[in-house]
Amino acid sequence: MARVLIVGGSDAGISAALRARELDSAVEVTVLLADAYPNFSICGLPYYLSGDVPDWRSLAHRSVEELEHAGIELLLEHRVEEVDATTQTVVTRGGRHRYDRLVVATGAEPVRPPIPGLEHEGVHQLHTIGDARLLDEVLARGPERAVIVGAGYIGLEMAEALRARGLDVTLVEQLPAVLPTVDRELGELVREELQRNGVLVLTDSTVSAIEEHGARLIVLGEHLRKEADVVLVVVGVRPSVEQQAFPLAPTVRCRSTGAWRPRSPTSSQQATAPSPITGSSRPTHTSRSVRPHTSRAGSPGRTRSVAIAATTALSAPRSSRSSSSRSPGPGSATRRRQRPD
Repeated sequence: MARVLIVGGSDAGISAALRARELDSAVEVTVLLADAYPNFSICGLPYYLSGDVPDWRSLAHRSVEELEHAGIELLLEHRVEEVDATTQTVVTRGGRHRYDRLVVATGAEPVRPPIPGLEHEGVHQLHTIGDARLLDEVLARGPERAVIVGAGYIGLEMAEALRARGLDVTLVEQLPAVLPTVDRELGELVREELQRNGVLVLTDSTVSAIEEHGARLIVLGEHLRKEADVVLVVVGVRPSVEQQAFPLAPTVRCRSTGAWRPRSPTSSQQATAPSPITGSSRPTHTSRSVRPHTSRAGSPGRTRSVAIAATTALSAPRSSRSSSSRSPGPGSATRRRQRPD
């Protein structure tokens, strides 16, 4: 019986698992997750933190029970340490796992800019359910001031969320405008809306350090000194596949992100060499890398629509904001919120 092993349990990994079961109900499908939260909508995290989504569990597209009922074995908190393409096994702390076909769907991880002080207790990132739950505990203690480093999608949504919870919010962006992936004119409209809603926006500002003074944090830069109780660093993401764990045929390192990606295979490789990641002889196509200073990357059409939605959302009544329902069938990656991931 064929065994499909999938590393990563977000939308891509779960969609691949459901599709494999749909194509062949006899195939054994196992999904390895580094955390305990399969198939969650991380795009909804700011709305959980704002209070629009009361329970973080409702961000799950499917429950563990639903996925197991579909014939998928979930191994939670199993971080992959090594892939042996020769023996077709994956090594985790829980043991060795054999595969006939291996799918790597590990998604992205937050960029950690070279800023001294990121290790301080009050400095947070927002990328996982675990990140959101920790930040929610901090916000429940009643902090008054927040500094957000990064004015991409997540930065804007968190500015709204923290204002909804009564915090004074400063948004810091090193580029000349917020939402730097869209047209400058549109970014200026979004900036004006942020300011109308009480957010202090500082563009052309680079953070050089975050210092801890007792219970306070001081965010420092050239012509920048802001006190905060909470600092959120959301400056972008990069692919999380690491060369050390995944033997990706010949590879190159992306200059902009430092991440590894496959080289374009030669014609002989396309014809004869199966990929150690997918077990397929099809050529590998690599998309453009994510720019590190943005919160989310996307096509111009997608980013423009998101920016318009962000501008509207800041001033729209909460009751008017809609969310999509649970995805209706196997393989669907419908998001609960309006913004694409």
